[in-house]
Amino acid sequence: IMPPINEGYDNLVFSRDGSYLYFMTQRPGVKNGVIARVPVFGGTPQYLVEEVWVPFGISPDGSEFAFFRGSENDMRLLVTRLDGSGERELSRNKPGELWFTVWGSAPSWSPDGKRITVFAGKNSAAGAYNFLLEVGLDGTTKEVPAMHWHQGTQVAWLPDSTGLVVVAQEKVGAPYQVWLVSYPSGETRRLTNDLLDHDKVSISADGRLLLIQQETIFDHIWVAPEGDALRARQPPFGAAHRDVEVEDVLEIKFSLFRGCYA
Repeated sequence: IMPPINEGYDNLVFSRDGSYLYFMTQRPGVKNGVIARVPVFGGTPQYLVEEVWVPFGISPDGSEFAFFRGSENDMRLLVTRLDGSGERELSRNKPGELWFTVWGSAPSWSPDGKRITVFAGKNSAAGAYNFLLEVGLDGTTKEVPAMHWHQGTQVAWLPDSTGLVVVAQEKVGAPYQVWLVSYPSGETRRLTNDLLDHDKVSISADGRLLLIQQETIFDHIWVAPEGDALRARQPPFGAAHRDVEVEDVLEIKFSLFRGCYA
């Protein structure tokens, strides 16, 4: 429905009625990303919101975007209507005290549309950590009483509001795993336990299936005689090598995990 472009397409989301596909891309002269939409059968894209950091989140009723805009020291969480009008700020970071973890992490609307959950960071005596921050549409904020992680990338609400699925790294060097956080208790349980990294996550409308993007990174060592890359050769290797990134999609029957928060 759209031709290949150098700027790329990201954060593909269908409209609630299935007539449009929303996405992020780049535009010359515009800082960071742009939210756009195109009819599902193709056509001229409409550019809706500019200067957007990382993926956006669409409200449950399909009427508003939640997104980040700003800089490292002045990052803001904003909400706007789907046509780009009615923009308002809900919260902003506090340099040195609290910051939003924006790389790859989209704001996640609660099923009732009354609050948005994001990853945020704080400093402590033991070092910096990431946690789940809940932001109300009135701008109030509170921490979800879950465990603390070294870094988080994704958060998604369960359709029945009883919990959140998050992708996070427990400590430096550990693989990114998938966790289930019961709501509102904050009881946390790890759903995956392997040596692979996990990234994007999505939950089916009935809450029974969990779709996860799994990333396997391969390492290769090359030898370049006298530093000449044109004569580089690859010695024999085993199972671990890193030339390409392979992304697999895992489908987990989510009903297997319901007992941990029911």
